[in-house]
Amino acid sequence: MLPCCTTFVQPVACGPQARACGERHDVVFCESMALAVQGTDCPSAGLSAGKPFCYVSAGPCVHTTYALKNRDCVVLRYDPLGERGECPSGTPTFGP
Repeated sequence: MLPCCTTFVQPVACGPQARACGERHDVVFCESMALAVQGTDCPSAGLSAGKPFCYVSAGPCVHTTYALKNRDCVVLRYDPLGERGECPSGTPTFGP
């Protein structure tokens, strides 16, 4: 895994506002289906193969490698599902 190609993320709680997450506004939620994850901290963060997850982005969704910041979990492969105005309820959500 190359650091230049990795987006380090942490769990975030965004609330019910569309296009907003905490203090950030006009964000895009990049929804993806995890296909392969690796690391002992993935299950506690809600990341597992065959389950969706969201990433809060300030710009358009880009293909990257996601890794939990300061924890043992990397999303090795995923299938992008698209950009959303908010994440579906109950979907693990991550931000920078």
